[in-house]
Amino acid sequence: MCPTCAPISELMELPPPGPSLRLRTAVELTAAIKDQVEDTSFPGLDINGLPLMRNFITSLDNKFRDLHPERTELDWKNGTRRPVKSPAARRSAQGQLCGVEAPANQECTSCAEGKNNTFDHCRIVFTKEQAQWAWACANCVFVGAGHKCSFRPDRFLHVPSWVVTAVAERQPSSLMLSAHYPTMHSSANRMSLMRRNPILNVAPAGSNDADKENPPPPKRRKFQIGPANPGEGTVKDAPLKLKKGGLPSNPTWYKSPLEDPKVYGMEDKAYALDTYRDLADIIARATEDHARMKETMLEKGFLSEPDDQKPEEENVFAVE
Repeated sequence: MCPTCAPISELMELPPPGPSLRLRTAVELTAAIKDQVEDTSFPGLDINGLPLMRNFITSLDNKFRDLHPERTELDWKNGTRRPVKSPAARRSAQGQLCGVEAPANQECTSCAEGKNNTFDHCRIVFTKEQAQWAWACANCVFVGAGHKCSFRPDRFLHVPSWVVTAVAERQPSSLMLSAHYPTMHSSANRMSLMRRNPILNVAPAGSNDADKENPPPPKRRKFQIGPANPGEGTVKDAPLKLKKGGLPSNPTWYKSPLEDPKVYGMEDKAYALDTYRDLADIIARATEDHARMKETMLEKGFLSEPDDQKPEEENVFAVE
């Protein structure tokens, strides 16, 4: 080898590692937890500046914990680490390690302006093919400003196309995608259906025999976001007791998909999975609406201190 020639590996600049591509195996997770040594100067972090896996306890925590990171370091801004004390902080830190990074000059407004940035890069996060935090970036979520992130289509009109594309590719059934980008949603669902059922794209259009052998999938029930009957007052509508159990709901604003036999029967896996993912989007939107209303009503004196106690819910899928 020529002594003046550098190895090819040194001449070629490898691209930086990207987002998580798979879940950890049980062996990998056990090893990761075992190898971590806590940094006593920064609660919630190990000595390498990564969130402590042992603190991920809840089922929602585990969705983030189980992501296999391709990156090995967190991009703390200016190398300055910060404590990771809250559930949102540890999830967003792990999400930052595994998230999809914004292209150059296409960060959210807050990251682009450098407002309260914890990390150097702007990244959105997916767990099990589901966009987290209503598409907000992990940087904004870490500082408690996820609701202000300009990637959220329910709050901002011009979401960068790369964000919409990332959601369409990973979560084609997203309700937020359907509500704000219906054309992209329809195309994404079509592509997803073709991937699950390649034969649907083989038969020529207008073939009756092909239609009989490969009938189209059943149409999904569309959930209504607003009042079912706008002319009727909401005060007179009494909560509806679900036939399959669970908390009562007001049919003016919400109709539970658990009343659909195809959902509670759990016979159609694809239908059940799509509904399950849709519910996550509904929960995110309903939670945000409830929080915003509560904040305003507290300011106006319509409410006293809120009661955060949660009633116990019945599991309609429990096996007797």
